Amino acid sequence: MLKSFLIAVVGAQTVLSGASALFNHETCMLTLQVSKPAVSIKGTVFTSANAPVGEAHIFVVRGEEEALSDSRGAFAFSSWQKFPLTLNIDHPDYKAVKVKVENAEQAILVKLEKK
Repeated sequence: MLKSFLIAVVGAQTVLSGASALFNHETCMLTLQVSKPAVSIKGTVFTSANAPVGEAHIFVVRGEEEALSDSRGAFAFSSWQKFPLTLNIDHPDYKAVKVKVENAEQAILVKLEKK
């Protein structure tokens, strides 16, 4: 999926769809850069006894992407960020863990230890 924007000229104003902005086209030059396709980040969170951990919060340390693991410990989200990424995984019953992700093909298997 690519990030895209629609620009429409309406009277003396330019409306940018996909962003919360309104530009007067007589006084403003607008440059758009299309992002690279998003990549899917997938993984599994489990305990040291190999039991799945549901409701673990997984998020990119320097980003907005986040997910919760399901009852099988699985999680997935899309990202446009450059690799490597650092994920933070936390859950109220377990110690927080940071995981470095080098590429989208990397198998992300996270073991959490009880607090």
